[in-house]
Amino acid sequence: MNNIEKELILEVFKYEPDELKIKEYVTSGSINWPLVLGFVSYHRIAGLFYERFSKINVRLLDYPVFFSTYMVNQSQKIRSELQLDEIKKISCVLDKNHIKHIFLKGSVLNQLIYEPGSRASNDIDILVNKDSINKVTKILKNIGFIQGKYNYKTNTIEPFSEDELKESIIKKGETCPFVKVSNNLTIKTIDVDVNFSLDWDPNYDTNIINTILDSRIKIDIDNDSIYSANMYYNLIELCAHFYKDMALLDIVSKRKVFDLYKVLDIYYLIKKFYKNINFTELEKTISYTNSYDFVYFTLINISSLFNDFETKEITQLLKKIENRISSKNIINTIFDQYNTRIKYVTSKNIIDRFFSYNVLELYHIDSK
Repeated sequence: MNNIEKELILEVFKYEPDELKIKEYVTSGSINWPLVLGFVSYHRIAGLFYERFSKINVRLLDYPVFFSTYMVNQSQKIRSELQLDEIKKISCVLDKNHIKHIFLKGSVLNQLIYEPGSRASNDIDILVNKDSINKVTKILKNIGFIQGKYNYKTNTIEPFSEDELKESIIKKGETCPFVKVSNNLTIKTIDVDVNFSLDWDPNYDTNIINTILDSRIKIDIDNDSIYSANMYYNLIELCAHFYKDMALLDIVSKRKVFDLYKVLDIYYLIKKFYKNINFTELEKTISYTNSYDFVYFTLINISSLFNDFETKEITQLLKKIENRISSKNIINTIFDQYNTRIKYVTSKNIIDRFFSYNVLELYHIDSK
């Protein structure tokens, strides 16, 4: 991809895009639209791309790009509505059984920062205390979910073995996924991930999880509501998830790219609620959860992609937590979570990493 396509994409997704600059890019006649369409589709931001252009000037788009991103946007709108119905049902049944829980990531962000159809979620993420896992498992099974993998060829769910179920609890901070065949338009299955950790550590401090659950807030949706973490824990969880997907070798190897939508989730959340963020309180929350690596890694990545992000408060926060991170080279390192001595490093800039396919090719094994 050439620089002009990269610059166009980053400008379009800027929180407050420069419409004149975007028009200049498009009317230059130099944009390779198939490359742009492929990129936004692969990074799962095609629906958002349409929504952003619909507010700028949708007629600037090459027609096949307009048509494709419009269709994605509309199908995602239907998908999100179906998922939201299921989220409300799950929330209701967990409440009735007195299980403290919160919804994470897309389930919440679709209500807070995105227009309908702009963001698609693979699954529904829930955070509970580890002690609640057995109860939550029974409840989800009672309402039709199976812990298994969906086989699209047979339209069936293949259950995990007992060993696989136990291994997930022992080695990860989440259970094996819960799946229910839906067969609705735009969504074949409803998938639920039950998390009991903010990161990938199965032995994550349960006291911190309890604190997060005790400080949960309600998000009103029409005549209903669902539980979310408060602003500070929500940011910490998103940063932890972002770091996990960008720094763990097995995840990067499978996905091959650094997903831009995960950056946008945090970038837009901070920008939209910036005036409500008490940075002293955020710093305390980072310290309490020992999330220095996650937050530092995330904020540096966002700042490198969007030049409107690094404000005075964010710059000061980065300086304060810089001395608490585990490695000065954390931004440039991918590691094996099961053997942390195996590390890959890079000197490529962050923009190049996000616009590369098979990003691991930009890294080499650290021989130190």
